[in-house]
Amino acid sequence: MSMLPPTSSGSTEIQHVRIIKHFKSCGHLDTFEARDDLGICAPAARILELKEKGFVIVTYLSTLVDSQGISHPRSATYFCNGRHPRC
Repeated sequence: MSMLPPTSSGSTEIQHVRIIKHFKSCGHLDTFEARDDLGICAPAARILELKEKGFVIVTYLSTLVDSQGISHPRSATYFCNGRHPRC
């Protein structure tokens, strides 16, 4: 179930805003949360774009389990440490 209301646009900027809001509320975001809860199909690309805009985001790789119970090694969890004023 999506945590954010549906939008008519999946634009990159809207996806950036979703990620930033999630970081503000939780401090971290994993690949499956980005895809399942935020509707972001390519979270790694969006994180890279935010890094290029000055966000300090650390990537931690680990084995995560998806909603179907399948383990995925080397899945990303992203942490924003708050150095950027919007994070």
